[in-house]
Amino acid sequence: MSRVAALVEVEVLIRRLEAGDLLAELHEAAMPELRGAEYDFAVHDPDSGLRERERTLASLRRGLRTLTAASGFARLIPHVGSNLVECVPDAVDIEDVAAVPGRIFDVKGTARVPSDPEFGVSEHVAGVLLSARAAGLGVRGAVNVRYDPDLVAALADAGHPTVEFSPASTARPTPARATTPWRRRWPTPASTRPPRRSSSTRPAASASSPSCTCSARTRRRSPGSSATACDRVAPSPPAVPALAAMSAPEFYTRVARLYDALARRGPGVDTLRRTLADALAPAPGATVVEFGCGTAANRPYLEERVGPDGSYVGVDFAPGVLRVARERGLARGAAGHLVRGDATRPPLRADAVDACCGAFVAGMLAEPAAAVREWAALVGSGGRIGLLDLARTSRRGWRALNPAFRLFVRAGSPPGTAGALDRSPAAVQDERVAAAHRALRAVCTDVDYRTVLGGFGRVSAGTVE
Repeated sequence: MSRVAALVEVEVLIRRLEAGDLLAELHEAAMPELRGAEYDFAVHDPDSGLRERERTLASLRRGLRTLTAASGFARLIPHVGSNLVECVPDAVDIEDVAAVPGRIFDVKGTARVPSDPEFGVSEHVAGVLLSARAAGLGVRGAVNVRYDPDLVAALADAGHPTVEFSPASTARPTPARATTPWRRRWPTPASTRPPRRSSSTRPAASASSPSCTCSARTRRRSPGSSATACDRVAPSPPAVPALAAMSAPEFYTRVARLYDALARRGPGVDTLRRTLADALAPAPGATVVEFGCGTAANRPYLEERVGPDGSYVGVDFAPGVLRVARERGLARGAAGHLVRGDATRPPLRADAVDACCGAFVAGMLAEPAAAVREWAALVGSGGRIGLLDLARTSRRGWRALNPAFRLFVRAGSPPGTAGALDRSPAAVQDERVAAAHRALRAVCTDVDYRTVLGGFGRVSAGTVE
C-alpha cells in the first residue's frame, strides 16, 4: 500500500469517529503528495475519488504479482509487450485506467514489470476495456496476450467464448465470429455506466468479467501479434454529436479584445501569472516559450525573469489574439517572437528552448498529458516546464463558488462545445487539468505544486529528468 493510500484509509477511519475537517486540512498541509494529487476529493470522504484510485492501483499490483508468478505466462507475452489494466468504477477515458508504464516484457523466460502502475499510461488495452464497458459490460480489467491456438482452444473448452476482430473494420458486428470495431477512446455514456463495484483485478482477467479469462483473435495471426481479451462483441459506437458551428481559433479571434481585457484585468490574474513565473523560474538569459499564449499577458512576468539577455516566444493557434499580442509588445517596446502554431506539435527546434509553459491551455487540449510530454521532449533534460490552470476547488468555504465557476467555463468555451461533450465543460476541464499536471509530475523532478485563489488556481513546475 502506498503512503497516500495508507493516509487516506486512516483518515477515513478518523473522520467516521469525529466531525469536522481539522485533521484533513492538517494532513493536506503536511503531505505534498496529498496536496498534489490533483483530484477533486475530500480526504475524509469514504467515497472520495482519490481513495478509489488508490484502491484500483493496489488491486492492480496484486494482479501483477499473481500474473508474473504464473507458470507459462511469459511465453504468452507478444513482441510488443503485454499490459494488465484496471479502471475505476466510473471510468470514462484512459486517464481513469491504471496500467504498467512501458508494458510487461519477456526477459529470458520471465515476465518483467518495469515500474509501478500509474493512471493514463495505456492506450491500446485501456481503449479496448473502455469499449467493452461502453457496450454495457460491467468489467474492470483487461490483459493482452500473444495469439496462441492452444490458448483459444483451452478457453473454448472452459466455456469462455472467443471473438475475432480487426482494428480497421467499421462494419457492424454480428454475434458469431464477429468483427468488433476498435476505438482508442470511447467515453462511456452516463446511461450505460455500470454500478459502483469494488472487485479486484484477477491475474488473467479480461474485458469479459473479473473472474474469467478470454481471448480475441486477430485476422493476422503472426507469432508476435497481440490478442486483446474480450468475450463479447461491442455494438457500433454511439453517434458523435455535431461539431461546433465555430472553430476554437475563430472564436478566440472574434473575442480577442474582450479576452485581452479579462486576461490582464480580471480578478486575481496578477496573482496567478506571477505565481506561474515564480514557480517556472527560468534562468536569466534563457529562452522561454509559452504555449497557448493568447494575448501574451504572461509575457511581462516571464521577461522580468529572463532579463534583457533572455527571450520570450509566444505560440497560439488563433491569429486574432496574436495580433493583439503584437500590438501590446510594440506599445511596450518589447522584443520577442509570436508564432502561430499548435501547442501539441511545437513548431520549434528542440535545441533552442530552455523553458516552456502553458497557462489556461490544458483544459482546451483533447490529450493534455501527451502535450506535456511533447513539451518535456522540447526542452530536454534539465529544461523547465510549468503549468497554470483553473479547475473546481475542493476547499471548504470555497466549494460554494463551484457553480459560478462552471458557468464561467461554459461562457468561455466556443459555441457548441457543451453540446459536443457527454459531461459539463467544467467536468471535462477538471479531468484534463488533472491529467496535464500528473504528466508534468511524471516527467519532472523537484516539482513545485501550488494552489491559489481558494484552490481554483493550480500551478505546477519542475525540471525535466
